Amino acid sequence: ALTAAIAEAGHAAGVVPHFSEDIDRWSSITLGDFRTRTRVWRRFDRVTVRLLDPLDFAIGKLARGTADDLADIVAVLIRRRQSWRTAARRWGKALKASPRSSAIPLFARQVEGFLRDSGRRIWGRGFDPETAIRTFLRAARL
Repeated sequence: ALTAAIAEAGHAAGVVPHFSEDIDRWSSITLGDFRTRTRVWRRFDRVTVRLLDPLDFAIGKLARGTADDLADIVAVLIRRRQSWRTAARRWGKALKASPRSSAIPLFARQVEGFLRDSGRRIWGRGFDPETAIRTFLRAARL
């Protein structure tokens, strides 16, 4: 029942869901206090299926950075209408809180590239990727 619920939630959200007992192990980039930002999707007896906040969902996708991952982020952020400022700050704080590793510079490049390549599609023609990147870097303290 749990596997079916996860598949159904993914279909409803238009993304491929991942399941793990410890979501922080999906990536070297920490999700921080993601539990406070989840929402209940469905309950099955004693099991509650919760959905990640779209910006936290994007962290793991940005860390991996495949074309499908980036397309998932675009689709979710357009549908859920997230603020670019909130996104840039959340992703910067995640980077800052992450343990030092070779994933740090790669994630920073992935976020910068994503903001440049996809930002206007998500947030409109008035979106300035360079301002968003500065906001991200400031939050990351890079």
